[in-house]
Amino acid sequence: MKEKATAGIKLADVARYAGTSASTVSRVLNNQPGISEATRAIVLEALRAIGYNPEATGSVAPVRDSRTRIDILICPLAEQKNPMELNYYGAMLKGIRQATDSSKINLKMTIFTGEAETLPKSENTAGVLLLETPSEDLRRYLNEAKIPFVILSNNTGTYSEDLVSVDKFGESLRLCSYLAGIGIRQLGLLLPRIDLIYCEGFRCGMARHGLPIADSDIHLTKNTDLSHYVAPVHRMLEEGNLPEALVVASYAAADFCTEMFRMKKIRVPEDIRLVAFTDEEGEDNPNYITMRFDSVEMGRLAMERLLRKIGQPERKPHHIIVPMRFSMKQDKEKR
Repeated sequence: MKEKATAGIKLADVARYAGTSASTVSRVLNNQPGISEATRAIVLEALRAIGYNPEATGSVAPVRDSRTRIDILICPLAEQKNPMELNYYGAMLKGIRQATDSSKINLKMTIFTGEAETLPKSENTAGVLLLETPSEDLRRYLNEAKIPFVILSNNTGTYSEDLVSVDKFGESLRLCSYLAGIGIRQLGLLLPRIDLIYCEGFRCGMARHGLPIADSDIHLTKNTDLSHYVAPVHRMLEEGNLPEALVVASYAAADFCTEMFRMKKIRVPEDIRLVAFTDEEGEDNPNYITMRFDSVEMGRLAMERLLRKIGQPERKPHHIIVPMRFSMKQDKEKR
């Protein structure tokens, strides 16, 4: 691999983004034989998406591609400085590729932040997948340009366009029935403001069981950055009013809270139960009550919807809801 031309670029990162092996990335960068044009094009797009232009450095020859182009615009939250390091986006891209015939479709991936001064070029674009939090200006532009697009996000927002997402409110209600059933009488919420819909779901769900959540047990953080969890957890510990169960947004947040509790000799799950949402592959953490959403399936369904929309642009917008899977290892049950 040409070290000078690829300084700062890790083969493993490119491979994860492209859905190939690191050796395949290396062979593309070194112009080695035995790589199909479709695979080569995917690797080059992955390199461009993480900020490296192989054609500009002369490390590889440009690819002439006659396939239908579909743009994937990743619109991360402001605090997600390196979105491709997150399993969430990688899993979505994996599902997108599962629904794509690489011999016919050229996926062009771009990270599009709110700070971008101009909208992405749309020449030769057959359709667009918008991942996570597309701005109103971006959606308006695509609508006015009559470019088919589908939003793929676990944040439902107030989108009127085609959307593939999860039902945060409904899943929260469902989980409340389980929590009340195992004897949880005091539930706390520690969630970022973008997950306010979870908050409303838990409030309604616990109220249905005659167990309203006190305002003092609801803590909303500015965003998903774990540093914003420190103050509310400290406040809970100082006041000595820990809930029987605490809902957090992710496994990372649950791990963070677990460490803070451990410093005060508070055990999870013996002294307090943690409820966490995740899309990480593998076994559920036995210490947490888990709600798992399937980002791979969301990506696959979003691409299938976009391909249908490209073929029939007059289709009315449709919302596709992917259910979550609930599990609690210690109670030896899955729902």
